[in-house]
Amino acid sequence: KGDDAALLELARAAPQIELKLAAVDSMAGEAALRQAEREFRSHDRKVHQRLRQRLTAAVARREAQANADALIAAAEALLDTTPIAANRLAALDKDWGAIAESLAEADRRAAFATLRGRLDAALAEQDAQERAAQNDADAAAEQTPPAALPLLPAGLALPAALAWWSITTFVLYS
Repeated sequence: KGDDAALLELARAAPQIELKLAAVDSMAGEAALRQAEREFRSHDRKVHQRLRQRLTAAVARREAQANADALIAAAEALLDTTPIAANRLAALDKDWGAIAESLAEADRRAAFATLRGRLDAALAEQDAQERAAQNDADAAAEQTPPAALPLLPAGLALPAALAWWSITTFVLYS
């Protein structure tokens, strides 16, 4: 592993295929791999195939890292929104799962895992707050009698209460 330009020159000048393949395998930069792939396209089929594979892998690795960075930024943005939309969280998980784990770097995987844990905690807190608000609303509704009930005399059974209500309504509005 070293200077890609020197390795490319070695691959060009090497008389044996094994030396060319070793030089190509030691290249690291995407630009150098692209240049070497163009140069070996018309000759040295094995070297060209190896270069094409390495270039495809380098491009896929770069794209996966860019996607990972974008998803980490999206997770950070989602953490700052209130309320957290569960569908956006599910889409984020789906998109992260689409990135091949072998292509994403370990520090990016750790960063996403940390953010995902924070999102889970925030979502659980949000759910607990919504549940508490609903329980408070239910308790308040149970304690507040319907508007018609205060007009009824205490202790009347339902048929008697209905009869009383119909008589009272008839008398009041006649």
